[in-house]
Amino acid sequence: SNNNSNSLNVNVPKRLGIYYVWPSLVHGAYGNLTLAINTFSQFDVIVFGDGIASSSHGDHANTQIIIQSLNNLGKLSFGYIDLGVTTKNLSILQMQTTVDDWQAMEIKGILWDDAGYDYGVTRSRQNTMISYCHSLNLGVMMNA
Repeated sequence: SNNNSNSLNVNVPKRLGIYYVWPSLVHGAYGNLTLAINTFSQFDVIVFGDGIASSSHGDHANTQIIIQSLNNLGKLSFGYIDLGVTTKNLSILQMQTTVDDWQAMEIKGILWDDAGYDYGVTRSRQNTMISYCHSLNLGVMMNA
């Protein structure tokens, strides 16, 4: 038989959540990690904000639990780092250390913000940090 059906493969977009404040407080969770995890689990990809990778951050330990739980649910968590020169102008070593700190929290990738020429970022700076992330098997998103 001749099958003339026009089938289309549809790629459904993933649900992206970007959350730049303390993750344990999301949507009225007020430190209840189960509620926080349930809120974030509605997203496929979640970006957590600047500073949380530091062990001195007040929500670091809670966020690590949240990230690990999201990993167990098959979600992808990304950590925020500013790549900009006209903004924070972090050194390569500072950025690598922050990547390492995020990776220790079992993050799956890095969102590089302020990552374009409009923030004084050179192609070399971009490539250096993308390569560093990829060497650690981390995904990369860039925003400029």
